[in-house]
Amino acid sequence: MKTFKQRLMLVATLMVIAVSGYAQEKVFNPILTTNFDDGNLGNWQVWGNGNNPNDLNQYISIVEPGFDNNGKCLKLTNPNGTDFWHAQLCYEFSEYLEPSKEYTIKFKAKCENGSSQLQFQYQHHEGNTFEPQGGYQDIGITNQWTDIERKVTIANDHKNINRILINFGKYQNTTIYIDDIEFGSYETQDPGTDPGTGTTPGTTPTGSLNNKMYFDGEQWCLMLEDFEGENAVNRVKVEKGTDASATATATVVADPLGKSKKSLNFYGAFRSSTYCYIDVTLPDSKTLSSFTNLKFDVVYNEKGTDNRHKTYHVKIGNTSKELDTSTNLGQFKSDDADTKSWSQQSFSLGDNYKDNNTFRIFINTEYSNSSNLFIDNIRLSVPTPTAGGTCGSPTKTDVNWMLDGNTLYISGTGDIADYENTSDIQWKDYKDNISKIIIGEGITAIGTNNFFEHNGLESVVLPSTLKQIGSKGLDASNGNTPIQFTFHSNPTMAADALNKNSSIATLVLDDALSPFFEATSENTFNGGIQYKRTLSAEKSTITLPFTPKSGSANCKFYKLSSASENNLTFEEVSKTNLVAGNPYIMVKTEGSNEIDFSTDESTIIPANAKASDTTSGPWTMHGTYSTIEKGSGDNAYGFTGNYLRKNTGTMTVKPFRAYFTTPSTTAKDYLDVIFGGEVTGIERNEFSPEGITEIFSLDGKKHDCLQKGMNIVKMNNGSIKKIVIK
Repeated sequence: MKTFKQRLMLVATLMVIAVSGYAQEKVFNPILTTNFDDGNLGNWQVWGNGNNPNDLNQYISIVEPGFDNNGKCLKLTNPNGTDFWHAQLCYEFSEYLEPSKEYTIKFKAKCENGSSQLQFQYQHHEGNTFEPQGGYQDIGITNQWTDIERKVTIANDHKNINRILINFGKYQNTTIYIDDIEFGSYETQDPGTDPGTGTTPGTTPTGSLNNKMYFDGEQWCLMLEDFEGENAVNRVKVEKGTDASATATATVVADPLGKSKKSLNFYGAFRSSTYCYIDVTLPDSKTLSSFTNLKFDVVYNEKGTDNRHKTYHVKIGNTSKELDTSTNLGQFKSDDADTKSWSQQSFSLGDNYKDNNTFRIFINTEYSNSSNLFIDNIRLSVPTPTAGGTCGSPTKTDVNWMLDGNTLYISGTGDIADYENTSDIQWKDYKDNISKIIIGEGITAIGTNNFFEHNGLESVVLPSTLKQIGSKGLDASNGNTPIQFTFHSNPTMAADALNKNSSIATLVLDDALSPFFEATSENTFNGGIQYKRTLSAEKSTITLPFTPKSGSANCKFYKLSSASENNLTFEEVSKTNLVAGNPYIMVKTEGSNEIDFSTDESTIIPANAKASDTTSGPWTMHGTYSTIEKGSGDNAYGFTGNYLRKNTGTMTVKPFRAYFTTPSTTAKDYLDVIFGGEVTGIERNEFSPEGITEIFSLDGKKHDCLQKGMNIVKMNNGSIKKIVIK
């Protein structure tokens, strides 16, 4: 096995967390791309079964044609089938991969003999060390080119992973072709406005808003699983049964049609005893008897070779039982699932488990060697509602309303229409019976008089996309009982938009979900403001539009106090002296990673509220309430992992965070960050000792190069630094 150049890792012990982009949409950001069209392996290495490296050309070659009969591809031959790792294709990075981060590998693959398997893994390599390693995933391939996409999350205690491998040594005399390899991660971007095509809902509800009822273009539905969110893959299980040849996997991947939304990918060899399942608990004590059909959207990228390869079964059952064939809801064939657009499957629930509040959805196939099925938006359709219709502006059908008992749901994209004449309000005949209103994500404005004098209201939930409320739009009262309004944005409101004497308005800011609109009106949230965040690293930035009263016990806060060309110095700020709008570094000290900032005091957000900046010398720390992008020419710095790094592309900054800029173009890619006068190191994966004139160990001995452990270094500008090498 070829030994790669040993790398030094310099660890900065006190630097700060990532400002990755806020978004509901993500785009793939590759850090590695290889298509072999130039006839070279590049930095890829191959070895296998103890063969002499000089003879490897008989087991590896670059041949024509590649994928889709274009260019070239990599040809691999395994002579002695024993175990996956006995023949390996490997790429070694110059930087360590980030612990706890989800990466994705994509490539095209096929084999000469019917079917075979590959295995993906990651690994640390340094000298003769090959630990830790992990992320093992078996990948089934056939004699047809297949698009492979697999996600892997580096374990949080694997801090020195610098290799990825595609292992192909398990099956003897197997010839495999690989092309178009990409490795990287899906990074958040600004939300897109294109709702997509086919029957896939363009704007789906967000569970964090407790708002899952929506109109899917045909019926009102309760969303069960849209596969968005960081933990979607953990909610799907695979049972492979007793057939050892079953290689089925169920992973959450990007929409195969390129809409940048997530979907569930069933892939590999299925057998009759193999199935995927999702456990469901219905909200509000509902049971299956409250619904009529199970529905989901589907696209199929490969068709089987005969009918038994094409038929999928959908079943439901008790969450404590194995697959019960008697609860078959129905079946669909891959011929019915288009390869170029999403289509819809619908199954009548009948009397199966009708009284259950919890149940399990099973999906399996009779038999398949080449399944590649994508499923999205699993939902339950409701019976014909008490009342419903359309209420959008300017296009009515863009927004739909439904009355379900005493709850009014509004779903869609765009504005709710104005009603200058209250007799034109669509739901006027039911307004005194409506106790709760839930307005879905995608709605941008509440029109004039929309809910004027709805005098039985108890609560209203508003979306993060809401930007405007018109005159008397929410002017309602309920006797002496105050109405609970839950805002998830800071909209511009007409002076008489709310009946201020009969409402309690609470602002709930969902991290990485709700941008903070710079409203042209002053808003008072007399019920207080809440903001939650789950810390993905020890350090982060924070900029809040209110002064928190609680939730900061497990953090320390620092403000920028001074700066030089390549050094930022911060001083601690008392938790009781945090100022609304000011940017701070936040360092977790103990306890949970869940940070909950809140105040129950009445808080006024002024008109056109903007976050503040802190300037020190050539550096400015910019607070932001909303998603922004900084171009590579802005000399902007953001955070990745726990490190402050120079922007090399377009940096997307989440709401309620901060970033740094400098007018200088000569500042370093990685910066020293100083807390309380202690100099930390600079984080470099491949360190160039430029600027170092002398190196000493702690006992005063002079050295010609950096040593493992603590180094005291003198720079050519006369400064002294501590550098730690691990």
